[in-house]
Amino acid sequence: MRWAYRPQVVPLCAASLVVVLAVGCRREKAAEAPGPVPVAEETRIDLLDRFPEAVLEGGADATVVDFAILADEVREAMVVRPPAVIRFRGVPLHPGAVLSFGVGADRPAGGTAPPVTFVVRVDAGDGPREVFRREERVRGGGRGGWSDVEVPLAGVAASGSAEIVLEATGGDLAVVAGWAWPAVRSDGVASRGDRSEIVREEPVRDLLAAFAEARTSAAPGGASPRLLEGRNDAGRPYPPALVVPAGAAIRWEVEAGPAEALRLRFHASRDSGADAAAGTVGFLARARRAGGGTGDESWRELGRESLDAATLPSGIGRMRSVGRTVELGEGRWEVELEGVEAPATRGAHAAFGAVEVVRRTVTARRSRSGGGRNIVLLLVDTLRDDHLGSHGYGRDTAPALGRWEREGVVLEDVSTPAPSTLPATACLLTGTSSPRNRVFAEAVRRLPLAARTLAEVAQDAGYTTAAFVANPLLASGSGFEQGFEEYEDLAFMDAARLGRLVEPWLRRHRSDRFLLYVHYIDPHAPYVAPGADYSIFDPDYAGLVEHDTWSVHRPWFRALLVASGRGMPFEAVEDGVGEGVEWTVRGLRVGGPLLRRLETLYDGEIRFWDRQLDRLLGVLRDEELWGETVIAVAADHGEGFGETGHYGHGFDIDERMLRVPVVLLGAGLGEPRRIARPASLIDVAPTLLDLAGLGRPDGMEGLSLGEIEATGAVERPILSCTLSQSRQEPGRPISYQTAVAARTSGLEVVHFAGDGTWRVRRRDGGPARFVEQGAVPAELRAAILEFEAGLPRSGTSAAPQDAGLATSGREVHALRALGYMQ
Repeated sequence: MRWAYRPQVVPLCAASLVVVLAVGCRREKAAEAPGPVPVAEETRIDLLDRFPEAVLEGGADATVVDFAILADEVREAMVVRPPAVIRFRGVPLHPGAVLSFGVGADRPAGGTAPPVTFVVRVDAGDGPREVFRREERVRGGGRGGWSDVEVPLAGVAASGSAEIVLEATGGDLAVVAGWAWPAVRSDGVASRGDRSEIVREEPVRDLLAAFAEARTSAAPGGASPRLLEGRNDAGRPYPPALVVPAGAAIRWEVEAGPAEALRLRFHASRDSGADAAAGTVGFLARARRAGGGTGDESWRELGRESLDAATLPSGIGRMRSVGRTVELGEGRWEVELEGVEAPATRGAHAAFGAVEVVRRTVTARRSRSGGGRNIVLLLVDTLRDDHLGSHGYGRDTAPALGRWEREGVVLEDVSTPAPSTLPATACLLTGTSSPRNRVFAEAVRRLPLAARTLAEVAQDAGYTTAAFVANPLLASGSGFEQGFEEYEDLAFMDAARLGRLVEPWLRRHRSDRFLLYVHYIDPHAPYVAPGADYSIFDPDYAGLVEHDTWSVHRPWFRALLVASGRGMPFEAVEDGVGEGVEWTVRGLRVGGPLLRRLETLYDGEIRFWDRQLDRLLGVLRDEELWGETVIAVAADHGEGFGETGHYGHGFDIDERMLRVPVVLLGAGLGEPRRIARPASLIDVAPTLLDLAGLGRPDGMEGLSLGEIEATGAVERPILSCTLSQSRQEPGRPISYQTAVAARTSGLEVVHFAGDGTWRVRRRDGGPARFVEQGAVPAELRAAILEFEAGLPRSGTSAAPQDAGLATSGREVHALRALGYMQ
């Protein structure tokens, strides 16, 4: 089992609390505003979300939630060193409940060890019952796999709550064990409230960012409020955290408009290994009219919280969190936070992760009979257009998509705005270019709050909105959750598991008008399609690359990591290296057989995803939603396998990384057809809004399908960029520069801003050639330079700027699991 983050015992102190906030809030769902009660009780309870408040016994200090890799398969798991016990208390159980999880064990240093025994006990109030026991073999070096388990809880489940206990014993001191994706599923219960309205909270002012403008007062002992900030090991800043010691206070003046409120998020934890002791930790929030002279200057209590220090969770990334949203009323206010009730133990710490003014809006929820069309956006991570059989590829990788294409509209020449997920997805969801949406310029690599997304437009029109996202870089907190009522962070879940969550959602919401966004992680590396699809395109393979490609013990591991994570260029060679790599004084040489094997496994992942796509589209048809739903199947970027000396994506502006499929299906499309005119991924959002009958917001730069097809329309250049085009000269370190590409139906022009060179290639064939600036067509040159002027940097750098960067501790771990970081 390879970890993206290796568990270690570290003391938690106030100075490190900002780090814990970033790690511990890794799976925070989209904010829940006060409002209508959901249509049903929670039908899927993710125990990873409840880990911060779980009770740990045995190897508690070494227990973390992390991305664990067994036989190339990445899963988010609770990783323990046996013997260890994890207790989840107060878990709701309804009739028909099923506990699902995966188990696996490893000895990372290699070698053998006794098996690990996994046990599950459930106590619904009548005493603990053992519902599962299994011994798992330990295979060293990450070569063992995951075992998936579903345990019916019919014998213990009744409407109410229960304690679920997970226990792992056995192995030896070098063994680790994992519980992956533990969740309780049930049919839920009948509706308990009104769903006629959608309540949304939109941040309008971040008071932590205005810390310097606030007035502070010290506690009797001299401690003052302070803002904690730090950086992760990728050099990016963590979100700030505000510590208000007991007896100290901090005060801001805020202007509140109609329907604006104060939103607080308060977190508390206890040092690893600290003894539980009596005492409390908490805060008092209050407000009064600012300025005086109105006769209404007395303080009004907004909220008070007091947490028992003895019950606070301890350990890495574990905390208790409290959220409050309190109406202010229109006008100018003084808002004060005071730390109260100091704990009796020095091991307890607390901080505010958010203090912000939000605007609450209420919209009538639109029903299926309320006009318009549903929107379904199915985004596939890392799917290059030229690896689809229906688009001319030699292997029949996606036969189902090919069949569906015959009913819809295929955009044959679509370029992504960027060859990496964050900027590409930002452009897709906002319908804007990278200079406009500013995701490249954000210090913490998030979609800015000011960006207006496809989901926000739909939600403002009364649509029920939900996202199921398997790429952990888009987790809640990245800004991509804007506009979604439900935002499910399902890191690394394959397309089949994702579908098992999406399909019930569709059935539950078939009477609503809805927007659904599904982000598949397949076929992103590591390429490990389940079952027969793993070897479907090379069933007789007998080489070395078999289910442990990304094991640290493999001779090519470091080479693939620096090629995909740092963009190291290499030479692909056919002789002398085989399925291996060679480091020379001139650089890295990678065997062609190794690259072809990786490409074959990648194709198997596409076939696996294609089967799940077929199933989901079939559900839409079976539920009689097809005739009133517009569907887009698209990819965020492609993948390289050494064709230009690069592996992976993000570090090359080559067409294999930029050209992506876009297929439109469902209602309002007219006759099936294929469109050859060049288009951009930023055209997807305006097209979906137009077909759904929703207006396009100001500032959305993309074109709708009708505008793309308009007779006599002038062909526009399609622009893409990376800030991290990598290059390496013999004996010198890798350097990176901004590269901007402009494409028309006949020509591709690339400007490498670091060294000022221009490259031109005819798209109907022929080699690329470098030319003087004056030889570049004037309209393309002007478009590139104008686009480039809006980017945050255009020179040469020693570090990549738009790939392999992280904000939170969880994002660092995700980047490692994705192969972007060591």
